[in-house]
Amino acid sequence: MYHVSRPARHRPDGPFPLNILTLSNCPADPSLGSGYVVSGYAETLRRAGHRVRVDDPASLAPGGVVFGRRAFRYRLALGMAWTALCAVGARYDVVELFGGDAWLAIRILKRRFRKQPLVIARSNGLEPHATAASSSSAAVKRPWNLRHDRLFETGFRRADAIVTVSEWDRQWGLDAGYQPPDRLVAIENPLPASYLGLPLDRAQASKIVLYCGTWLPRKGTELIRSDMPMVLRSYPDWRLQLIGVGDGFDKRDHFPSEVWPQIEVIPQADRETRLRELYRSAAIAIMPSIYDSFGLVAAEAMACGCALAASPVGFAASLRPNVECLWINGREPGALDGALRPLIENEKMRLAIAAAGRERVQGLRWDDACRRLVGLYETWLREKRGE
Repeated sequence: MYHVSRPARHRPDGPFPLNILTLSNCPADPSLGSGYVVSGYAETLRRAGHRVRVDDPASLAPGGVVFGRRAFRYRLALGMAWTALCAVGARYDVVELFGGDAWLAIRILKRRFRKQPLVIARSNGLEPHATAASSSSAAVKRPWNLRHDRLFETGFRRADAIVTVSEWDRQWGLDAGYQPPDRLVAIENPLPASYLGLPLDRAQASKIVLYCGTWLPRKGTELIRSDMPMVLRSYPDWRLQLIGVGDGFDKRDHFPSEVWPQIEVIPQADRETRLRELYRSAAIAIMPSIYDSFGLVAAEAMACGCALAASPVGFAASLRPNVECLWINGREPGALDGALRPLIENEKMRLAIAAAGRERVQGLRWDDACRRLVGLYETWLREKRGE
């Protein structure tokens, strides 16, 4: 649990400070993708003078995954609801609830409290969108929470507003009718300050295709398994680097023996140190995801000068194809191979895409994202109070 001093019971007049309660469905751990977002917003808002309390599953659902994943999700929904009910009232201006698991908490808050607090559904991925995207792929098993999507949707519809991390997710939520356009916004995830303003020195880049992420079908790993052997056989001086796939990953379980010497596995890498240098030493980064709400690794790799080949999902869906990235079009074997060959064979194209991609992500800054978020909260609070 991340915690600061208890907020005052009554907020002073004026725009600052906001008293914010954040209930997260993932550990508020900066080393994790979603945890990086939750903890990053909390710390940046605190530095700006706001009061922020963060509760994550360690405190919302004590005991962890005791009865399996399903029981944990039920306990998390109940934990969010109980924490919100006990903690709010006049004490908080805003309650942020991450994830579809907050559906019960949102319903209770909206029924009991009319004027305050502002109830915000924060999303590191709209679960029904993930279900819809995954159901179109034979590589991804039918999500067990399919039956819960309707419950998640009640939370999204009853919240005062939704904040997503990509325009791709936002547009899907608009099409689903979750909120009107002025109450469903996208704020792209910021990057660590150490990733911004790095020199674009591609002379140090090696002939490396880099994948960073967990080894899950939803991340497009079946496409990596089918296509990368073709790429590595065609270009024997190129290598594949698999980062963050975990200690239990063995390349011998996924790739033919003739390409093993061209594959390097790095189970873990710290974002602020080794991972940044690995990005900077690679020429190309791939993100062949079936679903990603944002895809932080894509933006990080671009900031470090990698040319990106990505599925048009999450953040990558907002990039200019053939300018800021190359899209991986389709899920069938050969789609990743088709995106990589032009980047490998055409150095001029690869360098141009790397330069444009680096420029695109320079605006992903924590202070800017938090200023926009606070501005939205102030506007929505005034509207809710009838001011």
